[in-house]
Amino acid sequence: TNLLERINKDIHTNIYFPVFYREIEESFSADAVVSAQTKVVITEGNYLLHNEGGWEKVKKELVETWYLQVDENLRIERLIERHKKFGKDQKSAEFWAKGSDESNAKLVDSTAALADVIVHL
Repeated sequence: TNLLERINKDIHTNIYFPVFYREIEESFSADAVVSAQTKVVITEGNYLLHNEGGWEKVKKELVETWYLQVDENLRIERLIERHKKFGKDQKSAEFWAKGSDESNAKLVDSTAALADVIVHL
């Protein structure tokens, strides 16, 4: 939320932010910048519409929200491939995609009605 607040308020300032690299499971501070000339910022994340755990503060910083509704089978297939890409075998990848990832997907899906626009993929 702090980053979004800064982007909205400090419109004449370059704002640096950390970037997480999944390949090495590490983030680097000030690795990217929203320049003062930027007119539109698009942010993405699973919990941007969630209304608990501090996430409820995010929505007020967003001008418009879009929810991408992905076909369930496609979502699971993509998750399995991502887990395999980062070192899991097929069985472990399926376990994660259909276990904790599925729980998260249900939580995230429950926020879809809060979006301004729902895009079906």
